[in-house]
Amino acid sequence: MDENELAYHVEARLADEGPSTRTALAFWYFLGAIAAHNFYLGRRRAAITQLSFQWGGLALIFLGKFLGSSALAVVGFIATVIGGLSILFDLFRIPDLVTQRNDTLREIFARELRASPPPPNSRLPGGASAHTDVKPAQLGASTYRRQNYRWAWMRRGKRRTDQSTGG
Repeated sequence: MDENELAYHVEARLADEGPSTRTALAFWYFLGAIAAHNFYLGRRRAAITQLSFQWGGLALIFLGKFLGSSALAVVGFIATVIGGLSILFDLFRIPDLVTQRNDTLREIFARELRASPPPPNSRLPGGASAHTDVKPAQLGASTYRRQNYRWAWMRRGKRRTDQSTGG
């Protein structure tokens, strides 16, 4: 498989499976307090750190109020502010974080395709070869995925049937 074919397959798979900035921003907006945007982007350590500061700080505030310890409440307040600022700062970093994640996924997908490339006789709808200049946008992402990655499903022993293709 030459580099153009590899890039074609990698980009098509990335368009189908990779994270998007819009989705990451939606996670940030609706579930930012539980760091869902970081989990979505594969940044587990950052998500756990944010959760620890945010919710651990809140727990320390309530514990300090319950025990009557103003020092504990102040430490909890500082931790909560750090966690909140970290989540707010992520709003401006999300486009770069999505780009970094997509670059990482490109490397992973390319490594997988180099290890087991699709068979040379894999066909697209209409009998065209998978190695032509047909773009995924012309086929639709689901059609592209069904036709070009069927070899991967069969290789894994998971025969997938689809009513639209009849097989």
